[in-house]
Amino acid sequence: MSKPPSQTLPVTVDSELQPHEHRRTPRRRFLTGFFVAIGIWALFKTVHRREHKIHWHGADNWAIAANMVLDGCVAPSNSVDATFEIPLSPATLSHYGSSSSLSGILDITASSHLNDTAKITVHALRGADTKACLVAGAEGEIGVGLFVQQGFMDGSRGFGQNQRRSSPGKTPLELKGIVADLPNFSLNVRNLKESCDFGSAIFRTSNAPINVKSLAAGHARLSTFNGLITIESLKSPDLVLETSNAGISGTFNTSGTLQLTSSNAPIKVTINLESIDPTRPTSVFMRTSNARIAAKLHLLTVGHGRGGPFIVSGTTSNGALDLSVPTSPVGNELSLTARTSNEPAAVRLHGAYEGTFSVATSNFGSQVRRVDEEGDGRQVEYEGVGSGRGETMGYVYAEERNRELGNVEVRTTNTPAVLWV
Repeated sequence: MSKPPSQTLPVTVDSELQPHEHRRTPRRRFLTGFFVAIGIWALFKTVHRREHKIHWHGADNWAIAANMVLDGCVAPSNSVDATFEIPLSPATLSHYGSSSSLSGILDITASSHLNDTAKITVHALRGADTKACLVAGAEGEIGVGLFVQQGFMDGSRGFGQNQRRSSPGKTPLELKGIVADLPNFSLNVRNLKESCDFGSAIFRTSNAPINVKSLAAGHARLSTFNGLITIESLKSPDLVLETSNAGISGTFNTSGTLQLTSSNAPIKVTINLESIDPTRPTSVFMRTSNARIAAKLHLLTVGHGRGGPFIVSGTTSNGALDLSVPTSPVGNELSLTARTSNEPAAVRLHGAYEGTFSVATSNFGSQVRRVDEEGDGRQVEYEGVGSGRGETMGYVYAEERNRELGNVEVRTTNTPAVLWV
């Protein structure tokens, strides 16, 4: 049988979720052990590839994973739109895709029209090679799957989801997690921080951006490549962002570990690091290449009287490095490393910093300047100047016992290296 002609299938999916107005107390309604899931599952499985050509295997040959259970399928011949309602129950909020032929938009927003139910509407579902089904996975996933017949691989297929959750102003519904794994999909998370608090949040795509207006999660991982990651507000004690050939920007709050990784593109962020445990450091690691890193770092202490331990690392190459610490508690234990090459490196510390410093460059002079020229009770003590590398080392402290409380290193090559203490 000859292969069907190429076609484009633009699809938009609306998904709404609203916890019931008359809920129990937050503690009683906390869904421990649950992943509440609303999903799009877009899955391709192709066989008999030969010289990158895809062969048609018959009208009933749907690409459905062996561990998937399907129910309530809607074929495009029956309806242009398909609507599903999923109760908030033990499930995994999942969105999956596995083919470069897929593309689309995942849009998650807030709503006030539903009661303890997720509503998913697939718009403009057309073409004999596509159908939408309720799906359940082997590990408790539940959602809506978009399936394409094997052999219909040419052309572009677009899918979209618009999830609407409880309106801001209500007590956030505590859910265990949300997962979106959709190559070539733009992932847009609107204002969810006021409506849902997730135990974990995983968003993965490729060749497309990830945009977050507000989100709160116990653990969060956002990854793409060839796509920007833009965050307006994201709060998580364990947060990883990864992309390549595109930048990372936004505002982050963490009381644990934050990792920002890109390449060939800049990182421009504001980060609030909260120390809630004086025995465990709050950390941020930023890495890119051939591009600039610019970060404002606010060091905060929550729930204890000590200054708090903090770890900050910024690494790039062939890109300028500009780190500033406008907010810091007295007595903080800051360990900061700033490294680049062939571009200027500048670090500006808060006047509360006490500890060691080392500033180095090659074929250029390193500089150490005072944040407060009129004096803030601290003294700067220079230990020595390295030979041939333009290295300046020393201590800054208000009390002798704090001479080695923190440590700061600034490194570059062939350009200025400057530290304000």
